[in-house]
Amino acid sequence: MSMVLVYNGISHVVMIATTKDLAVFAIGFSLSEGIIAFPDDIYDIWQQLVCNGIEVHVELLSSRRLMQLKVRRAAWLAAPAMASVAWSSYKILPGQSSCLPFTQCFALAMLDRGV
Repeated sequence: MSMVLVYNGISHVVMIATTKDLAVFAIGFSLSEGIIAFPDDIYDIWQQLVCNGIEVHVELLSSRRLMQLKVRRAAWLAAPAMASVAWSSYKILPGQSSCLPFTQCFALAMLDRGV
């Protein structure tokens, strides 16, 4: 089932997860992503069924933590733009080929077998 983690009203990430222990999952994700430093940084966690999945709402105690999350999200949103700028300014060094030789083959019969 699709699950959305929502921090203080801001939709942060969509994942596929089972419905078991979503609050524990939200705490572990928040810790591993550095959104919180301690489980006590969370004021409340609640779930809401929506038409295509579950929203897991995480209310953070600290406005500083929420601001850090907003800064991180802004950096993520800017990353594709920065990558396109870096790619457009990329220059091939002398003596380098512009592309790699094609070395992969794919049999369509294998696709039919896999489906």
